[in-house]
Amino acid sequence: MATLKDSVVINRPPEVVFEWFAHFAENYRSWHKDHVLAKWVKGKNFEKGSVLYAEEYLGGKLEKLSFEITRCLRNELIECTCEEL
Repeated sequence: MATLKDSVVINRPPEVVFEWFAHFAENYRSWHKDHVLAKWVKGKNFEKGSVLYAEEYLGGKLEKLSFEITRCLRNELIECTCEEL
């Protein structure tokens, strides 16, 4: 099993970033041209235990992904696990 880690630095105040994430499913497609769909299938808005389903093109192939939120500290941190479906 492979483990991937990724982090992103966004030059905006944390409150602005987390407000954008509060509407993540609606904002997902505007984030990147290869993003197709995102929807909460369990829970909502990055609560611990919530599950987000997403589809995006990676390397020209449509990938279907499931993200389970494992930790979220508002205005500071979001951690999740990802599974390819």
